[in-house]
Amino acid sequence: LDRGDHAAHHGLAQAVAGIDADQVVAIGASAAGAGVGGKGGAGDHGIDHAHDAHRDRSVLDGPFLLGVLGDGVVAGLLGLVQGGDVWMNTPRRPNEASGTSGMKAAMNGVLNFSILDGWWREGYNGRNGWAIGEDSDPTDGDQRDAADAESMYDILEHQIIPLYYDRTPDNVPVKWMAMVKETLRTLVPQFSMRRMLHDYMVQLYLPAMEGSKARKK
Repeated sequence: LDRGDHAAHHGLAQAVAGIDADQVVAIGASAAGAGVGGKGGAGDHGIDHAHDAHRDRSVLDGPFLLGVLGDGVVAGLLGLVQGGDVWMNTPRRPNEASGTSGMKAAMNGVLNFSILDGWWREGYNGRNGWAIGEDSDPTDGDQRDAADAESMYDILEHQIIPLYYDRTPDNVPVKWMAMVKETLRTLVPQFSMRRMLHDYMVQLYLPAMEGSKARKK
């Protein structure tokens, strides 16, 4: 779970950080786990809830594993993006920042499971990951958080986890790997440094230069 660095991420992230361990374990059947990380913004107490849950072993009794990375912790992030299966990002629309963590995860074959905002609204095609909630701006933040949390649990239970454990007799997750290949095919070429430099040049720098020339005339 990538909580981002904006206070507006705190709503759903706080609900997720105060994880319903029983529900997640029930969904995961035999094992489940989550890593919570990111720098919280002002008034964002989601990471505190995650730390409380991590300390309270009774909350996590059973096969549920929760890892917490505090503000500014970068050690081990390489392992997360290389060894993870799903990258979840939960901003409140329309407050997504840059989304580079999800792009980086995709480059490592990790499937994104995120709110349809920012880069993921552009990159998601229904076959390269999963979308949390509806593609609309919230009219009421708390109601939207609750609806998004319900969507998150539903997709985990009925789509992500069953697909992950759908394997051949040789233990190969063929359908999962098809989504990974779709992620690499569609997202890696689309979200790159080359694309960023091109967009900055064409959409910002060149028009600014032309505008400056026009003013000088």
